[in-house]
Amino acid sequence: MKNRIGKWNNLSARTFSVLFFIFQLSVFEFANAQFSVTHLDKPYNTPGSETGAIVVGDTVLVYASTQQMAGQNRMFSFNPRVMQLYQARIAKNGRVSKPRLNRWKLNNDRYHTGNIAVDPRTGDLYFTRCDIRDTSLASHIYVARRVKRSWQKPEALDGDVNLKGFTSTHPAVGYTDDGSTILYFVSNRPGGMGGMDIWYTVISDGKPGICTNLGAPVNTASDEVTPFYDIRNRTLYFSSDREGGMGGHDIYCSFGSRNSWQPPAPICHCMNSRYNDIYFTITRYEGQLPVEGYLSSNREDSFFITDSTCCNDLYQWRLDSIPEPPDTMPEPDTVDYAKLRADSLRREHERILMAVYPLYFHNDEPNPRSRDTVTLTPYSDCYASYMSLHKVYADAQPDSLQGDIDRFFDATLPEAYRRFDTLLGLLADTLDAGARVIVTVAGFASPKHTSDYNLNLSSRRISSLVEHIRHWHDGRMASHIDEGHIVVVRRPNGSGGQIVGDADDPVFSPAAIHARRIEIQSVKIEP
Repeated sequence: MKNRIGKWNNLSARTFSVLFFIFQLSVFEFANAQFSVTHLDKPYNTPGSETGAIVVGDTVLVYASTQQMAGQNRMFSFNPRVMQLYQARIAKNGRVSKPRLNRWKLNNDRYHTGNIAVDPRTGDLYFTRCDIRDTSLASHIYVARRVKRSWQKPEALDGDVNLKGFTSTHPAVGYTDDGSTILYFVSNRPGGMGGMDIWYTVISDGKPGICTNLGAPVNTASDEVTPFYDIRNRTLYFSSDREGGMGGHDIYCSFGSRNSWQPPAPICHCMNSRYNDIYFTITRYEGQLPVEGYLSSNREDSFFITDSTCCNDLYQWRLDSIPEPPDTMPEPDTVDYAKLRADSLRREHERILMAVYPLYFHNDEPNPRSRDTVTLTPYSDCYASYMSLHKVYADAQPDSLQGDIDRFFDATLPEAYRRFDTLLGLLADTLDAGARVIVTVAGFASPKHTSDYNLNLSSRRISSLVEHIRHWHDGRMASHIDEGHIVVVRRPNGSGGQIVGDADDPVFSPAAIHARRIEIQSVKIEP
């Protein structure tokens, strides 16, 4: 399997274009095919919520459910611990047994448990837990590793996947071009495009790496949730409440992998409704073609207690027939591959421009103990100074936080700088071509000082970015700044905005590290 996946590394331009053509055809098929969407009856659905149905090993249906419990006066009330995983055996003839609580020791009385995903190559199970005592309902992602015929005790994923104070949920598994496992997930952490966004991390030797936002065109200022990655066809399915949908959350699909995606398209009208349609999964194929799976929805025929907005039910979808492609659909051999490649490159540029770029600072940098709002210190100097403090930060941490500090200095900080440099290269080419660029930058500070001081510090950090652009590549963009071809819209937030942690965090803590930053939040190109 790994060798076959590794072949994606050497895709020719023509092969890529053919694959994209096939994706376009599959979007047409899904938009026009005939499907049956069936509401599962009791006991699989209840007046509570049922979500996230998947099939493990072709023989076990697994899903999450908030089962109701009998209360006083024969009314139903909810047990706050009852969001748990259920499973049912699938026989060879397709019959599904009565569901029962999951037997793999994934449930825990202290947590809501759900959103399960399986790595088909290793058998490892990823899922979400939410502490029932946490009023913020912030979720974290856990993994139960497959060993022989059972699973080890679940453990929370380390690294930056589970960020304190923010939600990480809805795991989905794919593979990178070299065959490594890639975990897609949903989070509302800083650095996103608004609301809930889809992020990814590469799992190497069981350890997650840096977490990266998928960016545009998948993510928007609206919510993007419940991803499912079709490994066979390199297609990401997810739900979003973005503009242009039928109502609530609609299901979309996009061809690509990692952080390179084609513009998403909604799947067929019969799977999307004016209600919330989420947790799309594929459970059976015929060749490469998906023919069966599940989704969750609160549409009108769902079971519910008071009204259909409260609870989701499981629905099974099946492919009934596929229409003939339209006469205008070109044959693969007649596709203009150069144009497709150019279009793909243009979309990649758009993705780079629409991503959010954080840049991090050491405490009170640049120009400590100053109340100036501007500086002549470029960010490159701040970055080099910050990188040299790795040991200082590590020595200030308890053993339990050493890994967080190492990941920040070994991965997060240099990766942020690299991405920023990539963006500047694209901006330089754009400016040289005669366009005008408007860059919006927000600044943040950890809440260690007074509000007015932090506001000035945030402004100073934005100023260091402007100086960095001025000095980049021997001043290649200096004249563009002086002549107003590149405009920086400054939004200093002081210690407000998206701050991780609180005022009790020490200077060297991981929470303060993520608070001290600026963010390039948008880039607008004007001809």
